Amino acid sequence: MTLTLRDWATGDSPMHRMDSRLKLAALLTAAVAIVLLERWSAAVLACLGVGFWLRYAGLPWRWIWSRLGSVAAFLVLLTVALPLSMPGNGWTIGPVRLSWRGLELAGLIVGRTVAVSGLALLLLATTPLDRLLRSLHALRVPGLLVQLLSMSLRYVYLLGDELSRMRSALRARGYRHRFSRHSYHTTACVMGSLLVRSQQRAERVAQAMRCRGFAGKWRWLGGWRISLSDILMALAIVVVVWLAPSLIATWFP
Repeated sequence: MTLTLRDWATGDSPMHRMDSRLKLAALLTAAVAIVLLERWSAAVLACLGVGFWLRYAGLPWRWIWSRLGSVAAFLVLLTVALPLSMPGNGWTIGPVRLSWRGLELAGLIVGRTVAVSGLALLLLATTPLDRLLRSLHALRVPGLLVQLLSMSLRYVYLLGDELSRMRSALRARGYRHRFSRHSYHTTACVMGSLLVRSQQRAERVAQAMRCRGFAGKWRWLGGWRISLSDILMALAIVVVVWLAPSLIATWFP
C-alpha cells in the first residue's frame, strides 16, 4: 500500500512536534538560501543536509527516494545538454566533449531543485494540513491565498475520484482509448463534463460554507506555544541545510 503525505504527517518525531510557524519560517528561509547558492558542491551538501532532516523525522529512505528520485531523474534529462553545449575546459571522450563548467552548472541546478523539493516534502510530511494553513495565516499570508490553498488541497482528490469514476464508466461501455478522432472527441467531452461537475461542486461547497457562517476569515481553537527546543531546532535546520554547506564549500572549493 502506498503511504501518502497524510499518513506520515501524524508522526511523533521532534520534527512533527515542532511549532509549525517556526518550522515553516525555517524551511522557507533555508529554501531561499539554497536557491541563492552559487557552488555546485554547496548544493550537493545541502541535499545531504535535507536528507538528514528527512531521516530525523522518521521517514524511510525508500519512501524519500520514491519522491525525490523521480525529480532528480527528470532534472538530469533536462540538464544533460549543458556539459555538451557550454564552452570551457573539459574532457574529450571520442567524439563527445564534456565541459567542466557545464557539469558544474548541471550539478548546481539539480542540487538546488532536489534540496528545495526535499524541504517541501519535509514540511508536508511532518505538518498536518490544518496546522500548515494556520501557520500560513499566522505568518500574515493573505487570507484569500490560504483559502485557495486549502480548497485546492482538500478537493483535488475528489476531482481525481470523479475522473476515475468517469473512466470506469467509459470502460464498462466498451470504450478503449486509441489515437483516433473519436478518442480525442471523447476525451474532450470527459474534460468538459469534469469541468462542469467541478463548478457545480464548488458552488455547493460555497453555499454550504456561507450557511455555516463563513465570512472569509479562518477561526481556530487553541493558542500557540513556542518552546526553547523549537527555536533551537529552527536554527539547526538553517545551519545544517544552508550555513554549514556554504561554509564547507567556501573553505574547500
